Amino acid sequence: MPELLYHKPDMTRQYLSNIGFERRLLYLFFAGLCLGLSSPGFNQGYLAWFGFIPFFVLLRSCANYLEAILIGSTFGFAYSLVSLSYFLNFNNNCETMVEAIVSFGSNVLYWCYVSLTHSLVFVVYAVTLYLLPLRTGFIPWYKRPYYPYLLTAPLLWIYLNDSPLSILIPIKNCLTSIALSQYLFEPVNQITKLAGRQIIDFFIILVNCSISNLIIQNFPLTKRFGQRIDSLKDDFGSVLDNLVILLILFTVYTGGQLGLNESIKNNKLAMPDEPVVNTLDVCARLIGETKIDNNLINEEIKRYLHIINLQKDINLFVCPEGNVYLPDKAKELKPVCLENLSFTDSKSFLNFYKSGQIYIKASPWGKIGVLEGVSILNGNLAKILVRQGASLLIWNNGNVLVSGNNINDQFLANAVYMAIENNRYVILSSNTGLIAIIEPNGIIANLSRGNRINFILNTVKFLYQKTFYTRAWWL
Repeated sequence: MPELLYHKPDMTRQYLSNIGFERRLLYLFFAGLCLGLSSPGFNQGYLAWFGFIPFFVLLRSCANYLEAILIGSTFGFAYSLVSLSYFLNFNNNCETMVEAIVSFGSNVLYWCYVSLTHSLVFVVYAVTLYLLPLRTGFIPWYKRPYYPYLLTAPLLWIYLNDSPLSILIPIKNCLTSIALSQYLFEPVNQITKLAGRQIIDFFIILVNCSISNLIIQNFPLTKRFGQRIDSLKDDFGSVLDNLVILLILFTVYTGGQLGLNESIKNNKLAMPDEPVVNTLDVCARLIGETKIDNNLINEEIKRYLHIINLQKDINLFVCPEGNVYLPDKAKELKPVCLENLSFTDSKSFLNFYKSGQIYIKASPWGKIGVLEGVSILNGNLAKILVRQGASLLIWNNGNVLVSGNNINDQFLANAVYMAIENNRYVILSSNTGLIAIIEPNGIIANLSRGNRINFILNTVKFLYQKTFYTRAWWL
């Protein structure tokens, strides 16, 4: 095969290169804002499947690595502004107008700082892609350009978001994964049982790369990638690449739908080795009840007992302050009532992000894996609990959360993937936030979004079978 050269492009035929760089950054900023709407809370998940296209196309128009840095930081900053917008809702207890203005101003500064910090991943991603010698297609080659674009870009994204490099981010568990945007797309999500939510990231970036490659190779917008290794022409080959990816996604969707239908049927059957437990999940606070007076603990217990007495067949009782199993001894209920922290400033919210912990709790039916606080944002922690024998996963949060905040949806999205990845029922219980019961196939069986005293009833199973993802310690 003839040697392939990395030719210097003809700048006169590159439309984007002739547009001012400031204008390109402005376009990219609005593209990042649109991609942020795909994050949980805004629930426009379809935007993720083409939201990266402006980023990939404009990245090819960079004249040097400094422009690549600005491309990555602008796009990542805009995306983070939207996906992390819950940082604007720190203070929900201001008593005066002056306090509210000062609090909002500090929230805006902290929100911008955290968004800028989280854009570091996009910066490293953009610069690395710019510096790598890339060729179109899937096939690598031993001569320059070495790396196939359609495999390099998705794999590099996964590496940067799930490798030790993520220690660059002070609150790395707060980073919203692109995969979370698809938490309501149950058929495709079933594939996470094999490789975790990272494979959703892979497919999203792959689709964006494939479409951007089609645009770059067929229109004179910017410099093209290196020549293909196969005998196909670049323009026709890019079309064929998109058809192959579309076929793969259709196969994933069809297989996921069949698996979803099978799991729905199996969930209705009581297996001998899967104990069925009637569950009560309680949200017992209103926004404004920021601290529990010790004198009111007895009243709190009476409130819980009253609910339980109305439902005689309840086996498992889950409340935000701690979980207690109740086989027959409701009178011995003694929930651990924790002091609630209202997010009155960035420091208290930062402490919340440092407060997450996990542990195993025994029950008559099997081990219960408990995640507290921010620990739900780290999917590997649930995997650790399941590998230690947890047959049911529960998330408790005794802190006060703003009920309309999209942080609750991000918690919910993480819980959905935990359920699918580990084949476990997941129970969410939080003060003034959401309470939910999620089935192992990712379907949200019950959901209440809070800011009212509420409870939900359902049955859960203690499951023991592990998925491939749970067993694969290297994923």
